[in-house]
Amino acid sequence: MTARSAPGRHRPGPTSEPEAEAPIHEYRFLLAGVAFDEQTREALRETLEELIEPLRYVALLSVNQGLQLDLEVTDTAPFSVADYEDYLIDHVLQPAVDRAGAADGSSGKITPLKARHARRD
Repeated sequence: MTARSAPGRHRPGPTSEPEAEAPIHEYRFLLAGVAFDEQTREALRETLEELIEPLRYVALLSVNQGLQLDLEVTDTAPFSVADYEDYLIDHVLQPAVDRAGAADGSSGKITPLKARHARRD
């Protein structure tokens, strides 16, 4: 899978698709309540890169309450744009956060902060 990861982990996306026509779906979440060390963050990043397709960008940034997760995808199929965020939270992010917290017995909470859907020019 090709994705751009941050910070310091950039991989170019596919070059065979016309960039001007691909819609961009941006999501930002707060992952709170679980202690994310570097190893846990890297495992979470790898899990997201495996499960979310087509993933263009993923960034995990430490914040006071936990982690800020930024994602960009170019396709939400087979879900509608309106349903994709719920799918991400319930079936991708929450299980991943629960696994991360299982080691220390904590349970994480996911809060959606932003969703933006636009066509790139």
